[in-house]
Amino acid sequence: MIVIDSYLKKILGIIALFDIIAVILYSYYPNQSLGFILGSIASAVNMVWLANSVRKNLLKQEKESQISSLKSFYFRYPSIILYSVAIIYFVKVSIIFFGIGLLTGQIAIYLIELKNIIHK
Repeated sequence: MIVIDSYLKKILGIIALFDIIAVILYSYYPNQSLGFILGSIASAVNMVWLANSVRKNLLKQEKESQISSLKSFYFRYPSIILYSVAIIYFVKVSIIFFGIGLLTGQIAIYLIELKNIIHK
């Protein structure tokens, strides 16, 4: 459990650093920065949701854990899709930068693992 929490904190910290950069650039590129920030918020929520799902299923039996993980997956991703469509339709942000923002969680994981490889 502690490993999940510390890893999640690292991911959220990296996402926050990306968002700080986007806030700084907001006055120059408002549409792109807002799209990036809103996308990275969805990415952070997805990572927290995924960590909670893993934490909840860690001590369950294999079959029960698979069913619970599948339910979580099929609830999490349609929620993110609905959020994305709503943001793009109503807020009218840059779709490209929104998509890049959605990838910040994965980028954070790659950066953490790259750091771990370099320091070994």
